Amino acid sequence: MKKTNLIKFLEQELPKFFPETEIELAWDPQTGVIELSGTIYIHNPKHVLTGDAYKVESAEEVLAFEDRIAFYLQSKEQPDPEEYLQMYALDKKGMDETRLLAILATFRDVLAGAEEQVLDFLADPAAEEFELSWDEEAFARYLKKYSRKAAILHPYPHY
Repeated sequence: MKKTNLIKFLEQELPKFFPETEIELAWDPQTGVIELSGTIYIHNPKHVLTGDAYKVESAEEVLAFEDRIAFYLQSKEQPDPEEYLQMYALDKKGMDETRLLAILATFRDVLAGAEEQVLDFLADPAAEEFELSWDEEAFARYLKKYSRKAAILHPYPHY
């Protein structure tokens, strides 16, 4: 039986986990990085002025927030951890399905909870910075939920 590579597996699973979230999958074979990028849109009816990490300011009625996770080959240079919500090192064997499903479920939950967190941030005049956090407890729960007796590996893709 032919194994489904990591990219193909993610392409199959993303619509299931993110039916209403704008999610993008990108693979850079040169750097060995596979990125999942999720964008959420928040209504800003009071037009609160916000700025992002790149010093771009906006007071638009609808704000877009993006966060990313990365899978990267250990044999290549590690990406900048400041650029990602969470990062996972891979070898050519890839990653097991249990772990991948737990990552997708946790990312879905983090993005789903982000809207309320952003609205709280916008409503607090003393708040200076907003940043999402990876939920390690949820990740551990999902690892248990998706665990299987036999590990199914999804190898890093060949180009």
